[in-house]
Amino acid sequence: MAEPPGEAVTATVHVEVRPETCMASGYCIRSAPRVFGSDADGWVTLLDADPTGQTEQVLQAARMCPVAAIDVFDGDGGQLS
Repeated sequence: MAEPPGEAVTATVHVEVRPETCMASGYCIRSAPRVFGSDADGWVTLLDADPTGQTEQVLQAARMCPVAAIDVFDGDGGQLS
């Protein structure tokens, strides 16, 4: 069934983070707070590795990360960022 007009198709994505690379800038948390969090020291933690309806926010977080500590993959395993 087609999506109703004006509604975005939700892509399936998988997110991976590298906390050892993180510099705690916080861009990811501000971009996608339901997907990214931080530990007691401020380093990135992943709250939801397979977010639904958060594709654009996750991609923005990955683009904004100054040390490229976030990888985003499509449903087939192809890397999006």
